[in-house]
Amino acid sequence: MGQRRSRRDVCVEPERGSRDRTRVISRSGERWRHYRRVAEALRLEGMQFLMLSGPYNKAATHQDALNEFSTRLNAILATEVDTYFTKVAVEKTSQDQSGDQSPPSERSVSRV
Repeated sequence: MGQRRSRRDVCVEPERGSRDRTRVISRSGERWRHYRRVAEALRLEGMQFLMLSGPYNKAATHQDALNEFSTRLNAILATEVDTYFTKVAVEKTSQDQSGDQSPPSERSVSRV
């Protein structure tokens, strides 16, 4: 039978293109953190609107607070788009242009 390998053996063995995979994991992690921050900001805004608290505490009804709510949501989304195109997408482009020497099959998989 084949020799059983431990996790340590699997993790320690160098693999071709592992540096590129590390960059991909790092880049996808940054994108995940970016979207997570935006999702939390939207969730918080929605909860404040539902409870008529925070910036909506002076509104008597949800109808009264709706205009403020939509304005604040649009501001959050505009900031998200701006941040994505000035930081997250730029980092991805600069890393792609820094000499990705992996075979095309690995490059297409790495761009998640």
